[in-house]
Amino acid sequence: MTNFKLKTGAAVFHLAKSPRRIFHPAMHSRISVRFISLPEEWKQPGYVIHRESKAFMKRMLGRKTPVRVAMIDEFGTPWIFANTIERGRRHYHSWAITEQTGWRMVVPRMKKRFG
Repeated sequence: MTNFKLKTGAAVFHLAKSPRRIFHPAMHSRISVRFISLPEEWKQPGYVIHRESKAFMKRMLGRKTPVRVAMIDEFGTPWIFANTIERGRRHYHSWAITEQTGWRMVVPRMKKRFG
């Protein structure tokens, strides 16, 4: 696992692996990611991916909306939670983003203020 650097507006969050850098949920509640391709790490020789993981990632690639980061664990890894419908049944998924490629940060839109 590596360190992540997430930018939202003027704030920059360093998601380090050290346990002393745990962020309060209010600090990263607006951070979202969009999956843009399968991670390059998965194409390396000898790298094993479960069939369900690949299917889940392809489902995330097909989404039009970004996925919000639900939490950041004690090691600095961002996690997403997603509900999908497969064969008419709802499925709950949790996913740790440990890959460096295949996703991008989404900057939240700022509301226009009139006045």
